[in-house]
Amino acid sequence: MTGVSESGGLVTRLSIVTQKRCRSNNGSWEIKTQLHTCVVYGGRSAEYAARIPVGAMVFIEGELSYGECEREIGGLMVKWPVAEIVVSSISAIPQRRKAESGAAA
Repeated sequence: MTGVSESGGLVTRLSIVTQKRCRSNNGSWEIKTQLHTCVVYGGRSAEYAARIPVGAMVFIEGELSYGECEREIGGLMVKWPVAEIVVSSISAIPQRRKAESGAAA
């Protein structure tokens, strides 16, 4: 989704899903899924939004940093952790097509 920021610049918001396989306490494998929001600012944002199809697997190159956001909500100061990627490039990863069952070689 591409829009305009409060300062008038272009902004594209992407939802990124990551999955991690890990062993549970009983020894079986589990898949843990997390949803992340990736926000791209500036001229590249519209380019990425136009070039990356919805549902595509992507490779993101950039610098990851961690911090905290703080905001007053209803008279209380609320803090939450934030991970930020300063994106230098995003590209779609081509998906391999599954071979049809019984297809002649």
